[in-house]
Amino acid sequence: MEQEEVETHIVTIPVHSNVDPAELLDIMIAIRENIIEMVEQQCIECWIPEEEISVEYKEELHGGE
Repeated sequence: MEQEEVETHIVTIPVHSNVDPAELLDIMIAIRENIIEMVEQQCIECWIPEEEISVEYKEELHGGE
């Protein structure tokens, strides 16, 4: 069976906080399950690869590929 082609969406969420970037990355990875569930409640398949989640702080990238 041929797999349906899906679109990739890039979401940017500016977070104004003094939180450590590594901790924020952990938080963002944890909420990915909530996002997947909310999209799938609309009967739309969704996946968010954990290795593609990143946090950028002062031109330094945490996480991601």
